[in-house]
Amino acid sequence: MISRLVAFDTCTVAHLLAAGPWARHIEPIHQLAVQKKILIVISEITIAECCKLKYPDGMEIPIAQARITIGGFFQRQFVERRTVTDQEAWLAADYKRQFSFKTCDAIIAATAALASAEALVTTDGCGNATKGKLLSIPSIERPDGGIMKICSPDNL
Repeated sequence: MISRLVAFDTCTVAHLLAAGPWARHIEPIHQLAVQKKILIVISEITIAECCKLKYPDGMEIPIAQARITIGGFFQRQFVERRTVTDQEAWLAADYKRQFSFKTCDAIIAATAALASAEALVTTDGCGNATKGKLLSIPSIERPDGGIMKICSPDNL
């Protein structure tokens, strides 16, 4: 029974799908989803951002293969795909102003917050959590009044 809602940002998905350096840290969370203990929330914008997938050796994954890999992951039963509506767009605009997030990061954070995710798992800022990186802040108050933790895969 799924009891937790956790959001992944693009970096997290990319590391998982392309066996990036953070994959071994993300895999335990992925396994919780496979076991139906968590539901992973992902913004549709991640599709566009993940098309830059690379193999561990740094070579780009051909777009046709990337489409299959990304599309397959997005079709999994433990993934909840969320589109960008005007609610996400306006909340993202607020996050851009408030936290200096880049547009895609702001949309991903807004999507997660509006889905009532308990956490947004990211590697954006690991090792350098400077202003504008998702990990530069520990949490965000969701529109429903709850708190969404922003954390690296190791700190979920």
